[in-house]
Amino acid sequence: LFIYFELYHILKLLTMLRNTFQSGYLSLLFSLGNNPLQIWDKHASKGTIKRLEDADIKSEVIELSSNTVCETFISCPISSRDVLAIKLPFLIMTVRNMEKYFSFEVHILDSAGVQRRFCVNNFQSCSRIKPEICTIPLRMESGWNTVQFNLMDFTKRAYGTNFIEAQRIIIYANCRLRRVFFSDKPYREDEIPINATRIISNVRRIFLKRSTIPCKMDYYACKCKTLCSYYIAVLLSNKTAVDIMPSLNYNFKLNIALMNWGYLCTSPSKYLMINARSDNLFKVKKCEEAMMMNRRCVILADGYYETCQKTNKKHFVFLPASPEYRLKVLGEDERYNRKLMHMAGIFIENNETDDKEGFSFVIITVDASESVSKIHSRMPAILETDEDVLKWLNPDEYPSAAAARLLKPVECTVIETNVKTHCHVPDKDGSIQMRITDFMKPPSPKKQKR
Repeated sequence: LFIYFELYHILKLLTMLRNTFQSGYLSLLFSLGNNPLQIWDKHASKGTIKRLEDADIKSEVIELSSNTVCETFISCPISSRDVLAIKLPFLIMTVRNMEKYFSFEVHILDSAGVQRRFCVNNFQSCSRIKPEICTIPLRMESGWNTVQFNLMDFTKRAYGTNFIEAQRIIIYANCRLRRVFFSDKPYREDEIPINATRIISNVRRIFLKRSTIPCKMDYYACKCKTLCSYYIAVLLSNKTAVDIMPSLNYNFKLNIALMNWGYLCTSPSKYLMINARSDNLFKVKKCEEAMMMNRRCVILADGYYETCQKTNKKHFVFLPASPEYRLKVLGEDERYNRKLMHMAGIFIENNETDDKEGFSFVIITVDASESVSKIHSRMPAILETDEDVLKWLNPDEYPSAAAARLLKPVECTVIETNVKTHCHVPDKDGSIQMRITDFMKPPSPKKQKR
């Protein structure tokens, strides 16, 4: 039985862990999580504790920095009255050597019923063993290191007793942290199990950090021209991303890529395809090509705008990812934690005649659900759960037929907006260009309240 505990549940389960069979992997800190220090107490009276992007691994990490090592630290659990009661014998940390003094402590309980402290640091040259504390020197290579601390082995060698449980961990300055976890055996980075929610939240964090809210952009849909000159962020499986862009070979299960929205089709006439019907995926040449090559993607969005076709006067409505969504300027924490919509898509590589570089995607559509059918007959294929996202992006385990079953209508909330209606602007060649301006502009407070 593999037991995995979510970060925000760990504190609630502390009193239960002693009587629970533990195996596998138990994470205490992952720097890309929504709130990586949620279960840690932070103390920085003469230093700093912050999250930043490490230039070497191109990823966000937690940095502890101070001129005085003992004045800046994080400890888990938060309360000194609580204990972790973790029976897994391996403590593993992914840590960067900052070429400064660094130390960490692990408090354990042994078979003699005595609480011991293992103090590991890089500023002492030899071990010192006392009845309740053991000091151990640490040597690290330059850059990033994986520190594996075998608590069972050190307890036996230092005190001649058996390791029972880890009760507390304290990490002092100076270091950068990517992971801290306990396990039943040493794990390589690619063996560490991460659940679907965490995988997607990590990638969404990167996407949201680089977004600007509210955004103002012009949307063009011209019959004889490409859709957009800007790029949109989409999710890909790492295998697919590495296949099309070897430079993205990071050690994640998911990756973000920037792509154009819309295929430029030339048969039977030149037109731009921005959506693809789910029942036509194997009937349209470019869609069939994408499906056969397993080029699936997921488009991230707060929601989407739709023209209301069921009224005499056409106008736009907004269908958000969450019923609680409000069109407003969001704070940083709200942006990171808000729910996003995952729309299924497929993509192909642009050729020389497309007048665009890289790759282009289309959004797959399905018949409208009951709530959306009052507005439009079609809607995007929305993947409701993180598990569905991973299934859609995994063609090895979910080939085309199995993946197609994930494409189904879902119910959505409808929000009236003050988005300007169509402005038909004749182009130089006589074609009609449909333009929507400021489509993310929030309504005025009075209108929003009403």
